[in-house]
Amino acid sequence: ALNGIASFITSLGVERGFTEDGISQIFGIILVVTGLLGTYVGGKLSTRSIGDADAQDQAVVVAKLFRFLGITTFLAVPFLAAAFTIEHRVLFLAAAAFAEFLIFAGTAPVNSIIVITAPKGLQGLTQGVTITTLNLFGAFLGPLLVGKMADLTTLPLGLQLTTAALLFAAISWFRGRKVN
Repeated sequence: ALNGIASFITSLGVERGFTEDGISQIFGIILVVTGLLGTYVGGKLSTRSIGDADAQDQAVVVAKLFRFLGITTFLAVPFLAAAFTIEHRVLFLAAAAFAEFLIFAGTAPVNSIIVITAPKGLQGLTQGVTITTLNLFGAFLGPLLVGKMADLTTLPLGLQLTTAALLFAAISWFRGRKVN
């Protein structure tokens, strides 16, 4: 979702009245701040949501992490949708920043799930395959799909594909909790 957004957010910012340089700088700062804070806070809160992990079965820990991911991802959906529909510049930035913060909150739990569930001795390979897959589908296909939809409709509507992808991710995280 974030790669599809990153590819077009400058254009949307210009439509909202920012200069191209201005919105690029603002979103660069938002990305760094929400990335650092979201990852840190998400790691802390997901650890707290697990409780006493030493006394729990691995499946219980993973289920709790999936639940945390489902909640944070689901909470990001309305903020992301709003960011692409709000015309007010400050509210546009605030909605986008809060959505990014919630998306980044899932970074630590996702990596924890990968490490916990990977076969012994293959944790590094598993993370490598995961990162490659995410980049292949997210970094490559995300911008192509958003761009095609924007060409067929409007840029804000094209960007809403990322909102749909985020909603799908939230549902998948909740479903992963049950499958595990």
